[in-house]
Amino acid sequence: MTWLRRIALAFLLAGPAGAQEPRLTSDLASTDWARAVDVVILSEGYVRAEEQQFLADARRLADAIRVDPDAAPLRAGPPINLHFVFVPGRDRGAPWQAGRPARRTPFGAHVTPEGSFDADDAQADAVAAEVAPDVDVVVVLARLTPADEPIPASARRRWARAEGDDLDLPEDPDDVRPNADVPTDGARIRTTTLDPEAFLHELGHALYGLGDEYEEYPGAPPEDERWEVAVCPNLTLERTGRRWKDIVDTAYEGGGLWKKGVWRPERRCRMRESRADAFCLVCQDVIRGGREVDAPGAPEWTRPADDAVVLLPAGQRRLKLEPRWRHRGDAPVSFHLDLRRISPDGRRRQVWWDAVEGHARRTTFEVGVQKAGTYALGISAVNLAGESEVVWTTFTVRPAGATSGLVGALGEATD
Repeated sequence: MTWLRRIALAFLLAGPAGAQEPRLTSDLASTDWARAVDVVILSEGYVRAEEQQFLADARRLADAIRVDPDAAPLRAGPPINLHFVFVPGRDRGAPWQAGRPARRTPFGAHVTPEGSFDADDAQADAVAAEVAPDVDVVVVLARLTPADEPIPASARRRWARAEGDDLDLPEDPDDVRPNADVPTDGARIRTTTLDPEAFLHELGHALYGLGDEYEEYPGAPPEDERWEVAVCPNLTLERTGRRWKDIVDTAYEGGGLWKKGVWRPERRCRMRESRADAFCLVCQDVIRGGREVDAPGAPEWTRPADDAVVLLPAGQRRLKLEPRWRHRGDAPVSFHLDLRRISPDGRRRQVWWDAVEGHARRTTFEVGVQKAGTYALGISAVNLAGESEVVWTTFTVRPAGATSGLVGALGEATD
């Protein structure tokens, strides 16, 4: 990548009396904001006199994009602008111990009692949008307190100590794990100065919606988490991996944090080993824009049609449903299905919800039905660019013998 020029800009923002305004330094590759990718790195855990230290730490992080051989797919895409925003705090360093309260830092970075690295996303988004000329991803770069820092007794009394043998809690600052949000969740990265090697992995999440390919939990993902796998272009719930057959003819089980029921394209990838390995061929294709997606169009019901009649056999309270639909588009999507009972006053109460991976156009499920009456079944398509409108169809459940219809299954409307 050719870096066109380096400029330094200072912006004055309204703030508390005596506070130092955030200061912006930008390394620009392009001023075509619509085409360029703009990465905004915010300081966390630095005091007023440490601006140069922050810039050195931030540029060391940015070197992962500029010079790391594994970042070649990023450099082959649109130009990448780097914006470094220095926001001083009153305290030096963010706490690394799980459960310890945030200090007086700009974005309140801290490790939760469960071991997750967290920050004030709304404040980070607001500062980035106000200071930087354009924003595609927001990075909170935190410098942590030393491992041997003494903790005052007053702070210890406020500190709710984390418990639980199954939690992966940090034993020193090096153990604090960066994390990121995919584009539809805000495109943010929370990381530390101690782990620059993980930055490319986190960019894979925040900029391109790539999913984790490593495993932490036994078994397969539960039903209510399957859709999070379905929208990731480098993961699938379908064992043949036909989602990426145009690139690789392989699929390896394990990914999306689960050992079973999720498949990835190749054995090795930067999304599987966050601090090493090149991106696999599928991830490279996504990064280069080969699988760029738009918000999905709405599905279309083919079964059941509106006003279908469903009959329950005498004495049964479980209904087997077999809906079908049509949908155009090849981008990874998840179909969200929502079944609701419509009460006589028109209110709708949800009785069932599920998600189906985008290669499917039908599903089968069973629900408990306590009362006959009118039900609405909705469906929408979701991907990393957004969600379609919800399309509804209604049907009536009646006891067997009350009218003609299909027993125990959804069918077309009957006379």
